[in-house]
Amino acid sequence: MINYCYIFFFTPVLITHLAFGQGNDDYYLKPEKTLPEYHILIKTNPFVYFWGAIPLTAEYRLVGETMVSTKQSSQLALSYLGKGIVLKSYEDSANGNYKFVVNGFRVQYTHKFFIKNNFRELTLYNPYGWYLGPHLSYSTAKITSKTGSVYDVFITGIHMNANLFIGYQTLLYNQFPLDVFFGLGIKENKWTENYRNQNQHRVIDMNRLGKYYNSNFKISLGFNIGIGVKKF
Repeated sequence: MINYCYIFFFTPVLITHLAFGQGNDDYYLKPEKTLPEYHILIKTNPFVYFWGAIPLTAEYRLVGETMVSTKQSSQLALSYLGKGIVLKSYEDSANGNYKFVVNGFRVQYTHKFFIKNNFRELTLYNPYGWYLGPHLSYSTAKITSKTGSVYDVFITGIHMNANLFIGYQTLLYNQFPLDVFFGLGIKENKWTENYRNQNQHRVIDMNRLGKYYNSNFKISLGFNIGIGVKKF
């Protein structure tokens, strides 16, 4: 008797739910969050100006990212390496008697595989959430003085590394992408002293910078922030 009462009371409720719920299928297909769809993300990191990819340099970074499928994106970063604040401070203390000349660049590429985000359905313009991504970086800088540049005497620093990143990208105020990442990988740092007028160069011993700097093990931790750009 009790079982029949349950059937009597709950069958109409179930039928009503199914009947009126059919018109709301779109509701269940909507993403948990609705974010603007940007065709490209333009980012940078203002703090790398104070310490660039190579010691003693300032980095001016520009990053572009675009989706290549519903779960993958490609990111390219280009940087100019100029005179860092350490060298500028030394120049100031020398009362203008010593001037450095620094020129260099950095190229980075990251391919992101998004593994989780807050969407039930991914689109080509939603590069948000957790991701894994291989990362490659090459940077070089030429450092000399004004006197040294006359005689073509300078030192060159080269940093190369390959990493695997895990990161999280979100959108602040529906317009500003924030990408935070951590990575492990391998690296090679090399410094040479060059005498072009004598056609000579020698490798500089950088042991004074410590074991980690001279090892092949790389730890990365950083972020980029920027703005989303819709279709042109």
